[in-house]
Amino acid sequence: MQALIKTQFGRCSESVRQHCLRTGSWIRKIIKELGREELLSIWQLEEMSPVDYHDIGKAETEDTLGHCTTGARFFRNLYETKTTCFAEQIFCSIAADLCRFHHYRYDGKNNPKRISGQDIPIIARVCAVADAFDQWQESGRQPDEAYENICKESGTLYDPAVVQALGEVIQRQRQS
Repeated sequence: MQALIKTQFGRCSESVRQHCLRTGSWIRKIIKELGREELLSIWQLEEMSPVDYHDIGKAETEDTLGHCTTGARFFRNLYETKTTCFAEQIFCSIAADLCRFHHYRYDGKNNPKRISGQDIPIIARVCAVADAFDQWQESGRQPDEAYENICKESGTLYDPAVVQALGEVIQRQRQS
């Protein structure tokens, strides 16, 4: 199963893979700041973590959200046909939720079935903030400016607790 994930991830462009890994790094930091570090251990499958695969299946030139469905479908299929143990089931389940929900708005607007707030899985709420932060930084914004832009959408696009946790991570990095 792990080989299938690595193969699928390898089909992504280098820039998409690097974005996934940078975003995964921010997800880890934010999850820890939220005091939920145990989730990272629960989700881990040997050396792999689902936090690194939010855009799996995304094409470099893709400008739609079709990759969310593609990624979720990939991990659901693995869950149903390739998992052999509980750890693999957890990994695939979390990865599918991450792919499917990471572009859902916190306020539920423009989401299928108006899923909002705490009904969006924590992995997806954290990824939404980490993903946006990475994209802002990759567009040349400094961390404080990127964070200010995310703060403007706190409570609408993003979970306010997650936005606050990102701010604390940035503050801690600035001090070190």
